[in-house]
Amino acid sequence: MAEGGQSATGALLHHVLSTHAAYPEAKQTAAKQNMTMFELLNKHLESLRVREKSPTLAHLTRYIYRMSRISPF
Repeated sequence: MAEGGQSATGALLHHVLSTHAAYPEAKQTAAKQNMTMFELLNKHLESLRVREKSPTLAHLTRYIYRMSRISPF
């Protein structure tokens, strides 16, 4: 059962990615560039990090939690 969490996490990632509206286009782009979907996503995240002058990838999401805590009601 040690790998149960890894398998479940992998299945969740696959589901989230494959059901997203942009998945077919991203999959095609990755294939054209001869890379995996994860390589394409990592490349995109790195370009966002550079564009935003963020020291790390984690800094790109530093405000997500705070914004999600703001209730519209």
